[in-house]
Order: sequence, then C-alpha cells, then structure tokens
Amino acid sequence: MKRVFLLSPFQDGQTGLYIYNAFKELGWAIAKYDYREILKKTNVEKLNEHLIETFDKLDPLPNMVLVIKGLEIGTKAIDYFKTKGVPVYCWIFDATLMGKPLPECEFYAEMMNHYDTFYTYCNNVKELKASGYKNPKMLAEGYSEVYNGELVLNDFIKKKFGSDIAFIGTIDNIHPEREDYLERIIDEGFDIKIYGETKKEISFKMEEKHQKIVIINEYHSYVCQTSKIIIGGLDSDFMVDESHSARVYRTLAAGGFYLCRHTKGIEKSFTPGIHLVTFTDKEDMIEKIIYYLNNPEEREKIARAGREKVKEYTFEKRIEKEFGK
Repeated sequence: MKRVFLLSPFQDGQTGLYIYNAFKELGWAIAKYDYREILKKTNVEKLNEHLIETFDKLDPLPNMVLVIKGLEIGTKAIDYFKTKGVPVYCWIFDATLMGKPLPECEFYAEMMNHYDTFYTYCNNVKELKASGYKNPKMLAEGYSEVYNGELVLNDFIKKKFGSDIAFIGTIDNIHPEREDYLERIIDEGFDIKIYGETKKEISFKMEEKHQKIVIINEYHSYVCQTSKIIIGGLDSDFMVDESHSARVYRTLAAGGFYLCRHTKGIEKSFTPGIHLVTFTDKEDMIEKIIYYLNNPEEREKIARAGREKVKEYTFEKRIEKEFGK
C-alpha cells in the first residue's frame, strides 16, 4: 500500500478535501495535515517545527509528501523531508498566472525550487521556467464524484435553487470583471441568482440578486441541476493556456449546462458547442443566453454530453496517472 503525507486545507469546498478523497478511493494510506487549522493557534515558524515533528512520528515513512497550495510551508520542512529520502511535491491551483509569483510571498519562486516537482493547474510551464522555477509541470484541475455529482431533487430544492441563470463565485476586488458581466445580465432583465461570498460593497441591483449563501458540494450540485444556465469564466486572468476554472469540472459533473467566457486552450479538454458553450464578450454572452434559454433540448443535450466527457477528469484519474495507484 502506498502512503502519502498530505498537507492542505481540508475545509468543505477546498480542493484538498477532494484530493484526499481521491487518494482514499485509490487505496492509499493517508496522513493528512491541515496547516491552515494549525496556523490559527500558532505562527509560521512553530507551524513548520510542528510539521517536522509530525513527520518524524510517521511509521513507516510515506512514499511522498504532497503539499496543496502551501505558502505557509517553509523550505526547512521541505528540505528535511527530502533528507529522509521522501520526494516532496507541491500542487497549486490559483497562483503564478503568467509566471508571476503571488504578491503575498516575495520569495515564492525560491521556495518552490525546493520541491521535487511544482505542479501548476494551467499550461504556463514555459513562463514559470523563465521566471526562475526549476521543476514546473502541468497537472490540471479535476473534480470529486463523491462531492460534485448529480443528486436526486425534490420540489423544495427545485423551487429554492431554480432559476434561468446562476453564477457561483466570490465578488471581490481581485475579479472586477465579474460584476461587469453580471450587471449586464441583470440589466437585460434575466432571471439570475448569484451565490458566493461578497468581499466588497456591491450595487443595489447586484444585492437584489445575491442569495447570501456560499454554495459548495451538494448545494453546488443543486444549483447546477436546477438552473438552466450556469455562467462562468468571467475573468481576464483565465487567458493563460488551459487555465479554465475548476468550476467547469464541477458544473459538468453535476449535469449543469455551462456557459463560459472562451479561454485559451479550453478545446484541449472540452469541445465548445458539444460539451459546453463559450462566448467572447458581453454581447456574445447575451446572444448565447437568449438562444439557449429558447432551445432547451439543445441545451440539455450539451449538458448530458458534458457530464459524460468530464468523467475523464476525476481527481482519481489525475492522481493515478501521475503517481500510480
């Protein structure tokens, strides 16, 4: 039996939870360490000391250490694991777009070079190498069938979550284009529900459509199944090759119809018009919304095809291909 020491946040809706479940389904023995929870009670230096102490208690030693995200994990701990003959990998999903380090960590590239492999969710390996990363490799996003699949619905769920259009995501200053696109949909008079956190003041018309709840796991599936269209990919930062959002995998897995902004390289995973539908700008988005609301049979056919296609991209298959069973 293979063993992994998995360092990640594990809260509901966090990718680490889905990766943990994938290792479990593949039959790995897992020692998990939630560094974000530990950090609530201490500082980064003591966190890394505790991490090394925890590693030393593992018997037998794991076949590998896998860090999800990991800005809080120091080079001392990474290097220590390697002195014990255990390879250490990092898999990150929301950083280093266009080869630029996250602003929170000045020495991000230097830290990442301590890993045996730095897995990036999008195809920016060339840019990362040019920025000083030594061992980058693409390992794309995925989904968990346990948490992101289709569910049985009742009339209450259909009424509570149903709408013509739904958007799931945080409204903040990091993604300003989301508001522009969503307000255009509202101005056109469409029936839309908006879910997720708000980390800034939003307009009154946005406030009226916002459901004031964060949607994850089974609730995410409820929204995807009861909404006619899930709108997504509204951000210009998803122009990096194959950097489409994790939302696409989870929406299609739940049987939702996904209408998203066209992103570079999306055709390598999904065929627009067959598995999902893409748009280029606000005008194109509105035209596609009108068309697919008025053509339910075509919309449902695409959603079914997307549901079948995305089965190729479970986290179990990602992990098995990269690390074995």
